[in-house]
Amino acid sequence: TIVFWSLRRVMSSGSMVVPVVLWGKRAPTHSITCVLLTNDQNTIVTGSSDGQLCLWKLLGSTDRKRIVPKSLLFGHNSAVSVLTNATDSVETHVIVSASTSGQICSWSADDGACHSSTSSLRGCHTILEVFCSSRFGRREWKLICAGEYPEIYILDSETLEVQFL
Repeated sequence: TIVFWSLRRVMSSGSMVVPVVLWGKRAPTHSITCVLLTNDQNTIVTGSSDGQLCLWKLLGSTDRKRIVPKSLLFGHNSAVSVLTNATDSVETHVIVSASTSGQICSWSADDGACHSSTSSLRGCHTILEVFCSSRFGRREWKLICAGEYPEIYILDSETLEVQFL
């Protein structure tokens, strides 16, 4: 059984609708298009053909793991084509997803919150690779983004802004 409802929180600047999804003993069926294991190896992330992401918690001992559904994330209006970690750090639990319509989102793998989103890049993204650059002694995480188009983009992994084309 899947139950959908939203919680409305009134803030001084307006209101925010927070969708909440609950399910019974089994997660909703979705056609998985890509999969990612977070750097800490405690969460599996799956992207689906309907644009949803599912976070799955790995529980149990090393030799006897169980996979338990944790969160269902809504953010893409087309199939999720690729997933990556936003950094290579085990302390940072941020993932990045891209869809066939060109939308890119960054998410918390802890609570499922969407950190940032962009639809400025058109085309189906099929490759997202994270790398670290050092600038003025400060480490900055970047994403190489490529796909079914002739360009290669370098994005800031935190803001998803295009840094280089």
